Amino acid sequence: MVQTKLLQDLFFDGIQDAMIIIRVGEQGDYYYEMINHKAYELTGLSEENLGDKLTEKVPGISRVFVLDKFDEIVHTKQPYSFTMGFPQPNKETIALHVTLQPIELQESNFILVHARQMDYIEPAESQFWLDDQNLELSRQRYRSLFENNADAIFSLDLDGNFLEVNKAFEVLSGYKKCELIGNSAFSYIERKLQQILKKHFIKTIRGDAQVFELTVPVKSTVKKELHVTMTPLVIEEGFVGIYVIMKDVSEQRKAERELRESEERFRMIAESSHDLITLLDHDGNILYASPSYEFILGIHPDEYVGQSLLYNIHEEDKNKIISEFIRSINENVPITLEFKQRHTEKGWLWFELQGKPIFDVSGGFLHMVVVTREISERKKYEEKLRTLAYQDPLTNLPNRRYFQDRLSERLAEARRQDHSNFAVIMVDMDNLKELNDQYGHDFGDEALRVFSRRILNSLRSDDQVARLGGDEFIILLSHVKSKKDCVDVVKRLHNNIRKPIKIKGVTLTLTASMGLTMPKTLTFTEEEMIKQADKALYQAKQSGKNTYEVLLTADEEI
Repeated sequence: MVQTKLLQDLFFDGIQDAMIIIRVGEQGDYYYEMINHKAYELTGLSEENLGDKLTEKVPGISRVFVLDKFDEIVHTKQPYSFTMGFPQPNKETIALHVTLQPIELQESNFILVHARQMDYIEPAESQFWLDDQNLELSRQRYRSLFENNADAIFSLDLDGNFLEVNKAFEVLSGYKKCELIGNSAFSYIERKLQQILKKHFIKTIRGDAQVFELTVPVKSTVKKELHVTMTPLVIEEGFVGIYVIMKDVSEQRKAERELRESEERFRMIAESSHDLITLLDHDGNILYASPSYEFILGIHPDEYVGQSLLYNIHEEDKNKIISEFIRSINENVPITLEFKQRHTEKGWLWFELQGKPIFDVSGGFLHMVVVTREISERKKYEEKLRTLAYQDPLTNLPNRRYFQDRLSERLAEARRQDHSNFAVIMVDMDNLKELNDQYGHDFGDEALRVFSRRILNSLRSDDQVARLGGDEFIILLSHVKSKKDCVDVVKRLHNNIRKPIKIKGVTLTLTASMGLTMPKTLTFTEEEMIKQADKALYQAKQSGKNTYEVLLTADEEI
């Protein structure tokens, strides 16, 4: 407790009277809080008693009398004094004048037991006697508490001169104890700070404890930020000294400033960024959403705060986001994801998420920083590239690569079902070289485009045609049961292709040679199927063009 620490700091070796601090508990109990040097000499309280609750074995004071007076003082908040005789270890009895002084520090109550040695009094004149049998002097305990305290502690007289300093103050100030004792504390402080400290000093000796912070240069010229507590000690209604506790908070304040600066930089970046910047807690709830949410998604960022990270995320992306979020925290690794998120007016847009978990120095999860960027245009471009990779630029039909993938899928399906119901037709446009030579390549390209459209218009919706290159095309017929079904398609193709057309004022008739194959064995690969169809095409062209041939993938009469 802060209050307990303040009271402990009041006890210094320079105090000549015996003093004991009793802490008043919340339930009306009393606890030993601190004993000064002189009190250890007079009492048998041991270091084990510090912090203990007062029991029936109350060392040093008659139980009934003391507890009664303690209750009275807590209630009235008025001091109480009495005289007493106290037997010493050498069996002599000394006279003490004892004052019980109530003290309230930061909403906690204490009782200061102040005992001052007097000339001898008759035992009959004292109000009660201290029992010394269970008491043991403990000077080393108090001295250790004072000297080894991590905070800098010193005492001043009413003129501001040093009475005592501990080791921590020597380290903090850069001065040795012998350089300080008896000298004015203000002489070690630069002039501009003297006025501030004297103001607090005067208020303290008037009975008003002071708590404040200041920055001071120490002997090494290094500046320290200090949290200072000045506390007066009242003895017999008079102030006898000032006790000062100085805590070096330089590193703490530096860390706080760095944190504020970091937060300010983050705020500036977040507010000016065109990306979505989000902070998530351990449960995946949104702690912060940057202003960019409004112009990127059309929704005010306040609507997102408190929502799940899955808010407005496409259903098909939610599971992978949750899975990666958990993995990132458990393994302390950054994550990158692509997903779709809803815009109020534009519908579903593509985004790329980059998330990084942040942990404190002890390894505890603080939050996850997520930066999200819209990538809808990039996805469109990637889709366009994929299309180009599978598309013939002249006819806009699929290319060989695409056809091989589809044929491979169809063969795999046929093997699973142990049944095939498809065929492959290789188609060659007749006389393309002659058209290019006579009318030019632009004319030939337009003829190829017409040729490809007529093939496409002759097929069913589930059939597939692709351009292999030059004047060669290939067709995948679906759901054909016999060679007759395939031949019917070939004839329809011939009829549609042969219809007269006019290109750049020239009327002509296009024709085609075709080779057809049907897999009667499922051991063939897609390459072997294409070679079989190409072989059939070659035979058709050898027969004089504008015709077709059929080759099966097993020995069978054609």
